[in-house]
Amino acid sequence: MATSAQITALTVGELAKRTGLSVRALHHYEDVGLLAPGRHGSGGHRRYNAADVARLQQIRSLRQIGLSLGEIRECLANPAFTLRRVVELHVTRLRERIAREEDLCRRLEQLVQRLAATPKVEVDEMLYPLEGIALAERYFTVEQRRWITERAKGYSVADARRDAKKWQTLMDEVSAAMERGDDPRSVKVRRLAVRWRKLVLGFTHGDPGITQSLRNQFEHEPTIRGMDTSRMRAMTRYLAAAMPRSKK
Repeated sequence: MATSAQITALTVGELAKRTGLSVRALHHYEDVGLLAPGRHGSGGHRRYNAADVARLQQIRSLRQIGLSLGEIRECLANPAFTLRRVVELHVTRLRERIAREEDLCRRLEQLVQRLAATPKVEVDEMLYPLEGIALAERYFTVEQRRWITERAKGYSVADARRDAKKWQTLMDEVSAAMERGDDPRSVKVRRLAVRWRKLVLGFTHGDPGITQSLRNQFEHEPTIRGMDTSRMRAMTRYLAAAMPRSKK
């Protein structure tokens, strides 16, 4: 996009060429009242000045973050909605998209590794990339997802299997203790609680924000990767009495 200092007046064809938009799109923006050329030359031809180009930047940014033309019109009618505010919002949405793409890329790479080992994979493994993205967007901030993605580099399918096995073994032991009616303050249950905390810390690294987001996910989702989260919540409540208050 050309800068204000570089622009005196552009024809619709020149503006289309420099912005990558079609002449038809520029005409449409004018027809719906979003973009009116600042002045006309001889013969009534459209001429776009610096203010028009700045407004076009706002329109394009707002379109790329998903707003309809009607919503864009309402935004641009608000004097507080400056070009700087629009660009900042666009940057924020782009960073969110990048974080999603990085997360999806990591998940698909894990699936590639699995397929390289065996052409037959479980349905749950095929759904993992899709489910993971949806849950991550719902419960984790952009910064948290970026942090998780960065930490996950080098975390292979074998690592995921190992940790899943640890969790399953531990959950089976906790479930058995609950069925027997073991006192959560007993030494045996306290040891289970310590193992549980270590596995959680392996994911959160003690970050309170990540911990809370993870807790929210398990509180509100009935299942995660086929796991019944109500069972997980019941075990967490049972082990809470065994965990020292100073180490949450």
